[in-house]
Amino acid sequence: LDDNCRGGDAKPRRLALGATPIAAEPSPVNLLLITIDALRADHTTPYGYTRDTTPSLSRLASSALRFESAYANGGWTCISLPSLLSGTLPRFLGYRRWARREIANTDDYELVPFDQNNPQSGLIYSLPDKLDWTVQGALSQRGMRTMAVVQRGIYPLALHMRQGWDELLTAERDSDASLTVLAKQRILAAGAQPFFLWVHYFNPHDRRSDPKTPGILQARYDARIEATDAAVGELLAFVDALASRPTAVIVSGDHGEVLDDPYQFHGSDLLYDSIRVPLLVRAREQQPGRVRTPASLIDIAPTLIALSGSAIPEGLDGADLRALPPQRSVVSDLWRYAANGALSIDQIAVSNLEYRLTLDRLTNALSLTAAAHGARPPKYLPRSRTPPA
Repeated sequence: LDDNCRGGDAKPRRLALGATPIAAEPSPVNLLLITIDALRADHTTPYGYTRDTTPSLSRLASSALRFESAYANGGWTCISLPSLLSGTLPRFLGYRRWARREIANTDDYELVPFDQNNPQSGLIYSLPDKLDWTVQGALSQRGMRTMAVVQRGIYPLALHMRQGWDELLTAERDSDASLTVLAKQRILAAGAQPFFLWVHYFNPHDRRSDPKTPGILQARYDARIEATDAAVGELLAFVDALASRPTAVIVSGDHGEVLDDPYQFHGSDLLYDSIRVPLLVRAREQQPGRVRTPASLIDIAPTLIALSGSAIPEGLDGADLRALPPQRSVVSDLWRYAANGALSIDQIAVSNLEYRLTLDRLTNALSLTAAAHGARPPKYLPRSRTPPA
């Protein structure tokens, strides 16, 4: 197994914005990308969950393409989102180590370059210095107003993906409902200009106030999903009422979530519950339906480009989600660093309709499982190597 399924280890490569063909006419649609942090597909109503946690997503799914085998391209947000916005496999992006530094007398933090001679305590983040090609940059060149609205908790991460945004904003209140309020304000401010809006909701991830009490983990996780779904539903109703032009919508999780009562976490492995996410695409003149072909979050950027009426630039690793080949494999990636800067986790997985092949690059161990195998082995990682976020 090689890093990128192309016969060799992945090396950083750059796709320039100038490589994107720019259509002369305005985009026929607005574009709305909704990502939901730590959202497992199997805890949402459109994917058969026994509780009706996501009625808003169910309404959207009734008029959308629903991807049954959608996988995150990264096992945690730092890997997943830069790859999503660049349409590029993670190991091509040239990630660096960044240390988290708390800002005194606030609940905020900043990211500073990791210094091997001055190891930091706590989390080490892995993020690119910058993204040379981004879907928001290409759509801005296309003449669209590009806007991002994220919670404060990931704002320092989003700054590493700022290339191409006309606006990168965070709400004053740290709640998903406040993100919807801000998103609606920015849509109104865009006026008649076609827009691309990305909203990253965070509530399913936000377990800071959860007591470590056995037996209530799933109920609390589901309740947070329900709250986010209400915020998403309000935003969807708002864009559907716009008179200027129709709005194409893509909704996805950024990675899955492990629910190991009483613990909730991610970024420890690439098993089914860690990487399977919901993925819905609603576009004008697109018939709704279920798609079994494996899909990846790197497919979102080229799909957005195509929905805007532009040609997809050569060099992207993803494909238009509306025209996936029937036989394909998708890659999921994961690495994390200990507080001293040493790699503590390094894995890569390839999934097709039937199987998932995973390589632990630290031990050179391979594992082959059924693609939809949801059970966790009794011992998957020592608890000491399980990251806290």
